[in-house]
Amino acid sequence: MNSLERALIAKAGYDNGWEVTVEDSVDRFILASALHRAKAEIVPDASLAAKWRVRFDHGTLAREVGRNASRAALSDHTFAVSIERDLGQLLQEAARLAQLYADANDLDAAERALRDASERMLAAVGVRFGKDSNEYEMAGGVRKSERRRSRRANGNACVNGNVAGQAGNPSAPVPQAA
Repeated sequence: MNSLERALIAKAGYDNGWEVTVEDSVDRFILASALHRAKAEIVPDASLAAKWRVRFDHGTLAREVGRNASRAALSDHTFAVSIERDLGQLLQEAARLAQLYADANDLDAAERALRDASERMLAAVGVRFGKDSNEYEMAGGVRKSERRRSRRANGNACVNGNVAGQAGNPSAPVPQAA
C-alpha cells in the first residue's frame, strides 16, 4: 500500500469509530479504538476482485457483520471491500457492534454485582431480625411462616420427614405412586 492508501484507510477508520492506529506498514494497517476491544486488520488484496481485505479479530463481531448480505465475506473473519465508502460503512458497522458488545458485557457484570449485593443484604437482615420478621419481608424476602410446604408425588404433605398418614414411624417405607 502506498502512503495515499494508508491515509485513506486511517481517515475511514477515524471517521467511523476506529481512532487508534496500532500498526501502519506497507503490508498491513491495524486499527483499534478506546471505546471497544476489537481490532481491524486491513491488507491489500492480491486479486482484482477487491482493493482491500478487512479482518476482525473478534469472531462474534465478524459473524454479526457478516450477516449483512451485501458484504463480500471471504471467510468467517475476513471481508473484501473495493472502495473507500464500503470500507467506511464496514468499519462503522463493526465499531457500533463492538461497542454494543462491550456495553452488554459491562451491563451483565453490573447486574451480577447488584444481585450478589442484594442476596448478601437479605441474608444480613435474616440474621439480624430473623427470617420470619416484618423487616425480612420488607427487604424482599418471603417469611418462613408464609412459605408453601412441599408436596410429594402422591399428594401427601411432607412434614419433618414424615409423610402424612405415617406418623410415628419415620423409618417406614414411603408408598410409591402408581
